[in-house]
Amino acid sequence: MKRLVSTVCAAAVVCAVLAGCGGNDIADSSRLTDGTTTAHVSTVSATGTDNKTTTAGQPSTAVPATTVKPITSAPVTNQPTQTTTVSRTTTLPQVSTALPPVTTTGPKDTSAPPATTTHPGVTSAPTTTVTEIAGEPVITPSGRVWQPRVKSTVADAPDKSWDKGVGCPSVIVLEHSGSRNGLIIAAYSVADSGLTGGRTSLRIARSSDGGHTFVLAAKVYESFDTTIEACWNPHLFELPTRIGDMPAGTLLLAGGSIDPGQSRKSTISIWRSFDCGESWEQYSVVAEGGGIGDGVWEPFLLCENGYLYCFYSDDATTKHSQSLVYKKTSDGKNWSGPHDMVVPDDYAWRPGMISIAKMGNGKFFAVYEVGNDKGGGVPVYYKITDSPDNWDSRNLGRKLTAKNGQDCGSAPWCAWSPVGGECGTLVVSAKYGTGDNRLFVSYDYGETFELVENPLNYPNENGYGYSASLFFSADGRTLYYANTTDNGKGKAKIEFVKIGIS
Repeated sequence: MKRLVSTVCAAAVVCAVLAGCGGNDIADSSRLTDGTTTAHVSTVSATGTDNKTTTAGQPSTAVPATTVKPITSAPVTNQPTQTTTVSRTTTLPQVSTALPPVTTTGPKDTSAPPATTTHPGVTSAPTTTVTEIAGEPVITPSGRVWQPRVKSTVADAPDKSWDKGVGCPSVIVLEHSGSRNGLIIAAYSVADSGLTGGRTSLRIARSSDGGHTFVLAAKVYESFDTTIEACWNPHLFELPTRIGDMPAGTLLLAGGSIDPGQSRKSTISIWRSFDCGESWEQYSVVAEGGGIGDGVWEPFLLCENGYLYCFYSDDATTKHSQSLVYKKTSDGKNWSGPHDMVVPDDYAWRPGMISIAKMGNGKFFAVYEVGNDKGGGVPVYYKITDSPDNWDSRNLGRKLTAKNGQDCGSAPWCAWSPVGGECGTLVVSAKYGTGDNRLFVSYDYGETFELVENPLNYPNENGYGYSASLFFSADGRTLYYANTTDNGKGKAKIEFVKIGIS
């Protein structure tokens, strides 16, 4: 299944990363590595939203890097999207928003918008006195306490947009960027292709006050092939260790591009940022496909054992309606694969929209939806493995069902925390539940699941609650959660909530 509902698919939608940080070579657990072909940077700061796309055809197993020409971009100052009311006051530490210009290399894209757009007279204060919202705590069936702390809006749908306007949020908190650690970065797509007089892009926003306010930091454009647009399924990732020429703290954005008619070419690309999301360089094309019906979609990045992995949905294959595959690289330039991850024997099955969390027992929990050309909805399935290279690909996996028999479907995401007991806390979100949209939570490494009330409720209809994002803080005590909810005007907004867990 495509990560965007069909109407939103009509508009290119992509994600954005927030705020300035310089890559720091801090060794840690490796997650990702970047691209195959190096190319030029597309950087724009402004208010807006973004989309993802993918390219046609099956990618080669190894793509050499090309040289890149530096482009200079200035830091962006933007107006906060929303200010939240507080009941308990906290003074946040000062976070510097001024960054030195960053240079990268690559051929100039004359079709792209101006490199930098500023908003005169609008600045985001580096030091802010805010109140954390102390909403009603949620007591889980196992007796744990979930305390909502902050709730705010990342982005609202623009007036000129298709369907619900915005979607596919991805949120992370910087952990490997030195003095910039703690910045919250968000990416999302905007369905405005063909409506603005220019090319669409993925959007990057950031918060330097703990999630109370978000400002638009950049727009990320397709620059390798200007006949397609970056518009779908953004996934943000911060490198925990060096991969190739990219130090720890390098931000990566995996996303999809497609031609405006969605009939010819789709690609999965990786962009990189060395200044915490202020400027972006399209660095590598991982996979290529055709248009709707035979494209490539929904990338997910993972770093392990010195390799950067990119998992994605392959709709371009002729052997299956759709399958889940991955490629990997150790130098950030040359990718091996594709390797099978979920490739069921029945042609009609359509696994897609992968998300993976490494748990405290060293095993990997992978969750994904499984559609079927013959009908029957898109239930969520999962697999657990010792290695990101060992998936028993012919096995469809286990259907995710709670202890009370409730199942869920479409566009899942997962995250794991060491907090919550001997086995920690595993959280899974999905678009649909049976009658509600509660979160699925496991305290035994995915053997059983119970239901927890969703702090970001949304209507049970297309365009809302689709492709949420979950991210735990480094100590595991705070859950950062973003999702698409109703803006009250017939369109969507990206909402964010920060939750303390025990």
